[in-house]
Amino acid sequence: MPAGFTPLSPATVLFAALDPTSYVEPWKTDGTPIGTLRLKDLHPGAEGSVPVGFTVLGGVAYFGADDSVVVHDDQTATYDRELFRTDGTDVGTYRVKDINPGPKPSIPFGFIQWGDHLYFRAADDEHGAELWRTDGSESGTVQVADISRGPGSSHPEHFLLANLNGSPEESLLFVAQDASHGRELFRSDGTAAGTLLIKDINPAGDASPLSLTPFQGRLYFNVDDGVHGREPWVTDGTETGTQLFMDLTPGVGNSAPSNFTVVGDRLFFVTIAPGELESSVKTRLWATDGTPEGTQLVFEEPGSSFGYSIRNLVARGTQLLFTAPNWVDANGVSTDHELFSVSVTGSKSLPIPRANP
Repeated sequence: MPAGFTPLSPATVLFAALDPTSYVEPWKTDGTPIGTLRLKDLHPGAEGSVPVGFTVLGGVAYFGADDSVVVHDDQTATYDRELFRTDGTDVGTYRVKDINPGPKPSIPFGFIQWGDHLYFRAADDEHGAELWRTDGSESGTVQVADISRGPGSSHPEHFLLANLNGSPEESLLFVAQDASHGRELFRSDGTAAGTLLIKDINPAGDASPLSLTPFQGRLYFNVDDGVHGREPWVTDGTETGTQLFMDLTPGVGNSAPSNFTVVGDRLFFVTIAPGELESSVKTRLWATDGTPEGTQLVFEEPGSSFGYSIRNLVARGTQLLFTAPNWVDANGVSTDHELFSVSVTGSKSLPIPRANP
């Protein structure tokens, strides 16, 4: 089915779609049947280029795609996925650079615009999968830093931009690993020297930060430090300013915070705790003003569930909308999922969420 809809201009939207003759290729539409057409058959024949990650910079969209394939003697295949661009025309749709020369793929993805460049992850044989950037030209498509020196990969992911610690300058934040540390939190100013590990949160293994969310000049996230389980942490971008925010499930148990959502001057998030039934959990909604003492339990499901039961958090002005169970059955299982809302009024205490008919 069509996917990856991305506005290129007020009149043109890009997407990937499948047709019977060319498989999945880049398409464009102006919203009319006659203006909806395949942009270019980048990988001629039935294979398809399978474009992903359309991201616009300066009126041009960049994406990962392949335009050739090598079938090996054992019948496995290597698709040469590289960095492509399009301005919405056939002639303006082409490969930017062969990052991993020859038929081997660089597999670029995770594109994020920062200033006049796009940053992303890509791989070559010499450095593995590392942090790259492009200004749209072949010569301007370069590796930012070899975080895991040599052919080993740092596998950077979860890119986002944030102003931290009162700085007017944005930092690129992401998760990666170097030769000495597991998966940890990194930051970059766009230079090799300025691409650094923020803190080794889990010295015994992978911290694997998740759900990175900026709020009031700091970054909140879910991480495992090897001592407290998966709990909410916070950082101002410095090693000393990176610390456990709250141990909501004391000890090695996991509160596993997720769905961080900013509404006004509050950050909402969802956690789990052990439920009353075997292998079950009790899902809870929290709100914080950025301090432990200003963190309160807002809503708790009435029974137990076998996964996160509070979901679909959406900010709507000064309101948080979410779905959650409203009742519990005879077995103690939460049921009757409804749409709820809670208003952020600026007071220290939030009202009890109400179900919306």
